[in-house]
Amino acid sequence: MAKMHAVVRGDIKANRLLKVSVRQDGLPILRYADDGYPHFRSSKDLSDGQETTVNISGDFIWKVEAGEELKAGEAVYAGEGGKLFARKVNDKTPAQLCGYVAEDGKEGDVVTLVRNMQMNGNWIVEVTDSLGVSDDE
Repeated sequence: MAKMHAVVRGDIKANRLLKVSVRQDGLPILRYADDGYPHFRSSKDLSDGQETTVNISGDFIWKVEAGEELKAGEAVYAGEGGKLFARKVNDKTPAQLCGYVAEDGKEGDVVTLVRNMQMNGNWIVEVTDSLGVSDDE
């Protein structure tokens, strides 16, 4: 297991998705992952400004709080407050999906996330169409 040290930005709840941001001074900043691929998950509550040790285990199965009702097998992304949200039919955003859930859950439930980073295909189609890219090029 690898370890790193970081400073917490904002109060963080247990079982939420996290990422490391660029530091300004001192240690890297640990915050909710609500804008892209998560790097870690919180295993306990953390307080703003707290210095913490991040244990990096390489697990592909994480317990994470659902931000809405989820169904087993749904592709999910890290959204508001580091919670899991489901990709919707024809939804163009977000582009970065972090895996799928292994069981049904209601908002607030802690569910099993099977990490499998991927791009949202609807978003890719939108970008390639806007750029005028075709399979022939």
